[in-house]
Amino acid sequence: MNNSAKIAKIHGGGRELLPDAIKALAIILVVWGHAIQYFHGHSYDYWNDPVF
Repeated sequence: MNNSAKIAKIHGGGRELLPDAIKALAIILVVWGHAIQYFHGHSYDYWNDPVF
């Protein structure tokens, strides 16, 4: 296996990893935000609540 094949294998077979990493971070943040909303309770005072 030559060096370019090894590099391509490390980098996901030619896929760009940055967009995948950004998507993964966005999914984690969305799930985290929904968890905060769910466990915060039923008071939705959006403008006066520092959690939001």
